Amino acid sequence: MKTAASKKIIVVGVTGASGAVFARRTLQMLEADSRVGKVHLVISGSGLKVLREELGLDVSKSAGIPSRVAGGRAAKTVYQL
Repeated sequence: MKTAASKKIIVVGVTGASGAVFARRTLQMLEADSRVGKVHLVISGSGLKVLREELGLDVSKSAGIPSRVAGGRAAKTVYQL
């Protein structure tokens, strides 16, 4: 078992390019991976629009992403996927 200090920190960026379904699945897989300690999610304005159009998601600022994915207490803005 890895300690928290040895777990990976991953940054995922979502832009306005097509592929929102892949972004969502990537986040789900990272959440389930015990080697990953933290995931930072960065979404551009165009990325929010693509998530809404491709996945039918009403993406809003919310605490809907598990804290491990959102970055825990340090996260200031969390988007619900």
